[in-house]
Amino acid sequence: MQILKNKTNIDFIGKRRPALFISSVLNLSIIVGIAIFKFNWGVDFAGGTVVELKFDHSISAEDVRKRAQAGGLQDVSVQGIGAADENSFLLRMGGVTQLTKEGADAAEKALRALAPLTFYYPDLDNGLLNVHTQDKADAQAIQKTVEASGIGVKEVRVISPTEYQVVASGMEKKVYAAMSKSGATVIPAEAMQQAQANVKRLGEVVAFNADPAKAELTLELKAAVDVEALRRAVQDAGLGVKEIQTTAPGKYLVTVTDFLEQRVDYVGPQVGQQLRNKGIMALIYAMVAILVYVAFRFDFKFGPGALVAMVHDAIMVAGYYLVSRREFNLTSIAVLLTVVGYSINDTIVVYDRIREEMARYKGKPLPEIINIAVNDTLSRTILTSGVTALSLVGLLIFGVGEIWDFAAAMLVGIVVGTYSSVYIASPLTIWLDERQARIDKGPKPAPKKKPAGSDKVDKLPRIAAAR
Repeated sequence: MQILKNKTNIDFIGKRRPALFISSVLNLSIIVGIAIFKFNWGVDFAGGTVVELKFDHSISAEDVRKRAQAGGLQDVSVQGIGAADENSFLLRMGGVTQLTKEGADAAEKALRALAPLTFYYPDLDNGLLNVHTQDKADAQAIQKTVEASGIGVKEVRVISPTEYQVVASGMEKKVYAAMSKSGATVIPAEAMQQAQANVKRLGEVVAFNADPAKAELTLELKAAVDVEALRRAVQDAGLGVKEIQTTAPGKYLVTVTDFLEQRVDYVGPQVGQQLRNKGIMALIYAMVAILVYVAFRFDFKFGPGALVAMVHDAIMVAGYYLVSRREFNLTSIAVLLTVVGYSINDTIVVYDRIREEMARYKGKPLPEIINIAVNDTLSRTILTSGVTALSLVGLLIFGVGEIWDFAAAMLVGIVVGTYSSVYIASPLTIWLDERQARIDKGPKPAPKKKPAGSDKVDKLPRIAAAR
């Protein structure tokens, strides 16, 4: 397929100096910006918890944020995902467990009031409270005391009669507790019917009643069923489940919420730091390997141009994350690696054509040869970049969340990757070629000075020969 019917003769290389100047300024600005403002690190790298909630009614991100803050979640960011009518949101917060330094101090004070302690150590990274009491204590009393101090407790492990380990609940429990609104949930009739149908699959239903004012479902089955199976049956109907109480054998009181917890992701701070370091090293290793490949396939003077072009593209894509404040996470590393691969692919196509033209037009200046090569590959570049960009536009229109971030960053990468093949890699190759030519040519040797009177000495034999 031929995009350009006639061969072009655009002087790309003639504009290399202003292009290099603009690129240098942008790259330096991005590097300084990263050093000052930092990336908006995602949970993958910074550590923390991400909870996806889906509401059964229309609600805005601002209302979700206010509701979370009213429930005690002050340091939380809310992002809407998907279409507006889906009412789905991502809640991001630092920390993996509910255990904080302030909470640990409050728990210590409460526990010392409960029983004399011989040892107390809060492990904030792992969400553990290591408690040693002077005398034997009740594990249930320890759990209630810690929960009263504002820390959710998953379990209390009894190591010995006087040694206990309190495991703090995850942040998702705190999110669920903060976002739950008893008395404000409206149970849709369709959801209630679907929940009743789902419960019937578990066993024979004797009674099924809904109280919208209290956001409760009262169930009675002929035989007792598994509580977790009952929870899943109600959730599959699109209702969130806050609590299930077994009031009698086969009788249950289900408190529902107006949202459903879709997923929970969390990464510890140490793991996040390791992922960040390994992601950066993967990017560096990829660039070095590509540099070696280009240097061996072509000529050494082509290698540095390809490397600088790759670094330029990676910095420009990083600039997109810096300016847009989109989360920089493992998906971002995948984008950078993909952009580096795309950039070097486009650069190699141009380099191949340059090598062919150098053999065809021997003696022509390298800038003219590069101009011919770039114009010859222009149709192919437009076609390849355009088709790739079209697929990304589709992801931008229909994608959500991390998929949208990936597509937007890749679109930036395609543009700068195509640009760098012409205005970064090629000019650096010209500079190295001119530098090598000056070295090979070397300085002109100074003319030797003849010693004084040498002209007279040289003339004597000629005079003798004339006689």
